[in-house]
Amino acid sequence: MYKIDISPLEIQPANLFDDIAFGGSIHYKVQDNQLIVRVSGQISPASFVGEIVIIYEYRDKMYQAKSIEFQPYN
Repeated sequence: MYKIDISPLEIQPANLFDDIAFGGSIHYKVQDNQLIVRVSGQISPASFVGEIVIIYEYRDKMYQAKSIEFQPYN
């Protein structure tokens, strides 16, 4: 579980989502026979707090998840 201090972002409480949203920004990259997917976490219409990074490796003729982790933005 992550706890992120959003006070430096100075977001008006009325603009905050009820929950963190994922899927508004997704980036894909293939590197060293691994598929890397970055899915940003959004807390308001203009504020992102981090991303889920999923690394897939190619095994048995398909990409399979190797690791999943949340990386907060600094």
